[in-house]
Amino acid sequence: MKQVIVAGSPNDTYHQPSTVCKFNGATPTNAPCVTQYTDPSMMPSTVFYGYNGLPFSYSIPLADGLYDLSLTFIEPNKTAVNQRVFMLSIPGKPDLRVDIFAAVGLKQPYMLAFTEVQVTGGKLNIGFQPVFGNAVISVIQIRTSRSTGALFGGHA
Repeated sequence: MKQVIVAGSPNDTYHQPSTVCKFNGATPTNAPCVTQYTDPSMMPSTVFYGYNGLPFSYSIPLADGLYDLSLTFIEPNKTAVNQRVFMLSIPGKPDLRVDIFAAVGLKQPYMLAFTEVQVTGGKLNIGFQPVFGNAVISVIQIRTSRSTGALFGGHA
């Protein structure tokens, strides 16, 4: 089983703090974003980002265990390397420096995948710490790790 969180959509209820803005197409707004697609394999059209260079995190309730995690990003408006750079924190993994434009350019999907992410304490915490500009995220996909053989959420 798999859980998909489309950042900035109505099912995006896990981000912290609440002082985060949402970006839909071109204009920052404090209003909820409307997702323009339903298939997470399509190019993301919604971007969730931190306000004024502040860090933010997601705290997603999950049963303790191992999960595979994929994060999809899109650079909505930066047009050069090092204009938007942030550190990504995933439990049990080294912090990763992310520059979406350097990886794939403007308005192209960029996916990072992590296997066997350990969840303890009933929550998966994903941190976004800006270095330059605001950190962003478009889609978070979580599935029970194939190495455990259990279904999502720890149900047999």
